[in-house]
Amino acid sequence: MEMKMDMKKMASGVPWLDQPVMLHSSRADKCKLSAAQCAYRNSRWRYWYQADHVYALNTVYFVCAVIALFAISNLLVRYAPEWVKRTRVWRATTSASRYMAYRGYRFPVLRYWSPSLGVILLGLVGAVFFFGM
Repeated sequence: MEMKMDMKKMASGVPWLDQPVMLHSSRADKCKLSAAQCAYRNSRWRYWYQADHVYALNTVYFVCAVIALFAISNLLVRYAPEWVKRTRVWRATTSASRYMAYRGYRFPVLRYWSPSLGVILLGLVGAVFFFGM
């Protein structure tokens, strides 16, 4: 009998799963503490379900902001009038962005070229943002 059950589990492809996955279950909080204790526990960074939700939302906002920043700069480069492209501010901004896009650093001891300065700065901004959260 036990051998049949083991073979059935093996045939399904997931031998560690001994019961069906319940896709209709709810993760709704059913706090059985007092009202004051529930309010304390459900605050932003104490309750894991709420903390995951807040962290996920901020992550999505950060990624959307980065994508929007680069999309807007791309649209400005494509559709800016010629008289704007001849201004000193435009040329300085263009040269600074090109410098950050192309400048990498060589470490001869390690035989390694780093990513571009812009990628490093974007990674640092993301790290500061997420560690600050």
